[in-house]
Amino acid sequence: LLKGFNAEKNCVRACSVDGLVKKLDSLTGALELCEKSLADFLEAKRRIFPRFYFVSQTMLLDILSNGNRPWIVAKNVNAMFQGVKELGLKGDPAMTVHSMVSNEGE
Repeated sequence: LLKGFNAEKNCVRACSVDGLVKKLDSLTGALELCEKSLADFLEAKRRIFPRFYFVSQTMLLDILSNGNRPWIVAKNVNAMFQGVKELGLKGDPAMTVHSMVSNEGE
């Protein structure tokens, strides 16, 4: 689809291709299905761990996709736990939480 648009430099001709509307409708339907499936998946994760309700979908995807890298997840800890500013991690790689630092630095 995009190669066809790139090949045709005239916008009117590029948008007048037979079957374009049908193809775009099909792609829109597939995208909506993906969005719904993703929303259902994230909602299931939020039901399991309600603190996930405090973070955006983008942040939740980042947390879930980096579950095996706590040093990345730790950047989002304040969004889920208001009193926690950061986590102290140890190990090589840093896989174990050994301390928490409050917003007051304690």
